[in-house]
Amino acid sequence: MRDGAIIKTLCEFLLDCSTGWIRFWERCYIFISNDTTRSKASEACRNYVAKLAMPKVKAMNNFLVDHMTSPIAWLGLSDQEIEGEFKWSDGEKLSSFTPWTAGHPLNNGSDFVKIAKDDGSWYNVEGTETSGYICTKKC
Repeated sequence: MRDGAIIKTLCEFLLDCSTGWIRFWERCYIFISNDTTRSKASEACRNYVAKLAMPKVKAMNNFLVDHMTSPIAWLGLSDQEIEGEFKWSDGEKLSSFTPWTAGHPLNNGSDFVKIAKDDGSWYNVEGTETSGYICTKKC
Protein backbone atom coordinates (compact mmCIF):
# COMPACT_ATOMS: atom_id res chain seq x y z
CA MET A 1 0.00 0.00 0.00
CA ARG A 2 1.39 3.41 -0.95
CA ASP A 3 1.85 6.09 1.75
CA GLY A 4 -1.02 8.19 0.37
CA ALA A 5 -3.38 5.22 0.48
CA ILE A 6 -2.36 4.46 4.08
CA ILE A 7 -3.01 8.05 5.15
CA LYS A 8 -6.38 8.05 3.37
CA THR A 9 -7.34 4.80 5.09
CA LEU A 10 -6.36 6.18 8.49
CA CYS A 11 -8.34 9.33 7.87
CA GLU A 12 -11.44 7.48 6.70
CA PHE A 13 -11.52 4.76 9.32
CA LEU A 14 -9.49 5.70 12.39
CA LEU A 15 -9.55 9.43 12.87
CA ASP A 16 -12.62 11.24 14.06
CA CYS A 17 -13.24 14.93 13.86
CA SER A 18 -13.03 17.10 16.96
CA THR A 19 -16.12 17.45 19.12
CA GLY A 20 -18.75 19.55 17.35
CA TRP A 21 -17.33 18.79 13.89
CA ILE A 22 -18.92 16.42 11.35
CA ARG A 23 -16.86 14.31 8.96
CA PHE A 24 -17.72 14.02 5.28
CA TRP A 25 -15.32 12.30 2.91
CA GLU A 26 -11.84 13.30 4.08
CA ARG A 27 -12.79 16.58 5.75
CA CYS A 28 -14.35 17.82 8.96
CA TYR A 29 -17.02 20.55 9.05
CA ILE A 30 -18.45 22.77 11.73
CA PHE A 31 -21.67 24.71 11.22
CA ILE A 32 -21.91 28.06 13.03
CA SER A 33 -25.24 29.87 13.23
CA ASN A 34 -23.92 33.12 14.77
CA ASP A 35 -24.50 35.99 12.34
CA THR A 36 -21.23 37.58 11.33
CA THR A 37 -19.60 39.37 8.40
CA ARG A 38 -17.63 37.50 5.76
CA SER A 39 -14.25 38.71 7.05
CA LYS A 40 -15.07 37.71 10.64
CA ALA A 41 -16.35 34.32 9.47
CA SER A 42 -13.12 33.73 7.54
CA GLU A 43 -11.07 34.79 10.57
CA ALA A 44 -13.06 32.47 12.84
CA CYS A 45 -12.33 29.57 10.48
CA ARG A 46 -8.62 30.42 10.48
CA ASN A 47 -8.72 30.27 14.29
CA TYR A 48 -9.86 26.65 13.88
CA VAL A 49 -6.98 26.12 11.40
CA ALA A 50 -9.71 25.77 8.78
CA LYS A 51 -11.24 27.60 5.81
CA LEU A 52 -14.77 28.51 4.82
CA ALA A 53 -16.49 25.53 3.16
CA MET A 54 -15.98 24.96 -0.56
CA PRO A 55 -18.76 22.78 -2.04
CA LYS A 56 -17.23 22.07 -5.43
CA VAL A 57 -19.59 19.19 -6.26
CA LYS A 58 -23.30 18.57 -5.79
CA ALA A 59 -22.87 15.86 -3.12
CA MET A 60 -20.86 18.28 -0.97
CA ASN A 61 -23.40 21.06 -1.48
CA ASN A 62 -26.18 18.67 -0.41
CA PHE A 63 -24.21 17.60 2.68
CA LEU A 64 -23.79 21.23 3.73
CA VAL A 65 -27.49 22.00 3.25
CA ASP A 66 -28.48 18.90 5.25
CA HIS A 67 -26.37 20.02 8.23
CA MET A 68 -26.71 23.81 8.15
CA THR A 69 -27.84 25.38 11.42
CA SER A 70 -28.74 28.76 9.93
CA PRO A 71 -30.89 29.70 6.92
CA ILE A 72 -27.87 31.10 5.05
CA ALA A 73 -24.13 30.69 5.47
CA TRP A 74 -20.90 32.09 4.05
CA LEU A 75 -18.87 29.93 1.66
CA GLY A 76 -15.21 30.17 0.68
CA LEU A 77 -16.01 31.53 -2.79
CA SER A 78 -15.59 35.07 -4.10
CA ASP A 79 -14.76 37.24 -7.08
CA GLN A 80 -12.94 39.78 -4.93
CA GLU A 81 -9.77 39.75 -7.04
CA ILE A 82 -11.38 40.06 -10.50
CA GLU A 83 -15.06 40.95 -10.86
CA GLY A 84 -16.96 38.03 -12.41
CA GLU A 85 -14.10 35.51 -11.95
CA PHE A 86 -15.07 33.41 -8.94
CA LYS A 87 -12.38 31.47 -7.07
CA TRP A 88 -12.46 29.23 -4.04
CA SER A 89 -10.46 30.24 -0.99
CA ASP A 90 -7.89 27.57 -1.91
CA GLY A 91 -7.26 29.45 -5.20
CA GLU A 92 -9.09 26.99 -7.46
CA LYS A 93 -11.35 28.49 -10.13
CA LEU A 94 -15.05 27.75 -10.10
CA SER A 95 -15.89 24.60 -12.10
CA SER A 96 -19.05 23.55 -13.90
CA PHE A 97 -21.01 22.96 -10.66
CA THR A 98 -22.61 26.35 -10.01
CA PRO A 99 -26.06 26.27 -8.38
CA TRP A 100 -26.62 30.03 -8.56
CA THR A 101 -30.03 31.33 -7.58
CA ALA A 102 -31.95 33.10 -10.35
CA GLY A 103 -30.34 36.41 -11.34
CA HIS A 104 -26.94 35.56 -9.82
CA PRO A 105 -24.09 35.99 -9.85
CA LEU A 106 -24.31 39.74 -9.78
CA ASN A 107 -21.45 41.73 -11.26
CA ASN A 108 -21.88 44.80 -9.09
CA GLY A 109 -19.19 44.51 -6.43
CA SER A 110 -21.06 41.84 -4.46
CA ASP A 111 -17.92 39.78 -4.06
CA PHE A 112 -18.77 37.05 -1.56
CA VAL A 113 -20.96 33.96 -1.83
CA LYS A 114 -23.54 32.51 0.55
CA ILE A 115 -25.49 29.25 0.41
CA ALA A 116 -29.22 29.02 1.19
CA LYS A 117 -30.41 26.12 3.36
CA ASP A 118 -33.85 25.95 1.77
CA ASP A 119 -32.64 24.92 -1.70
CA GLY A 120 -28.82 24.86 -1.68
CA SER A 121 -28.57 27.75 -4.13
CA TRP A 122 -25.76 30.28 -4.05
CA TYR A 123 -25.90 34.03 -4.31
CA ASN A 124 -23.27 36.74 -4.07
CA VAL A 125 -23.53 39.68 -1.69
CA GLU A 126 -21.38 42.31 -0.03
CA GLY A 127 -19.11 41.07 2.74
CA THR A 128 -20.64 43.48 5.25
CA GLU A 129 -23.87 41.46 5.34
CA THR A 130 -24.13 38.95 8.17
CA SER A 131 -25.00 35.27 8.28
CA GLY A 132 -23.86 31.98 9.72
CA TYR A 133 -20.86 30.18 8.26
CA ILE A 134 -19.34 26.75 7.69
CA CYS A 135 -15.70 25.92 8.33
CA THR A 136 -13.82 22.93 6.93
CA LYS A 137 -10.46 21.30 7.59
CA LYS A 138 -8.73 18.04 6.79
CA CYS A 139 -9.37 15.31 9.33
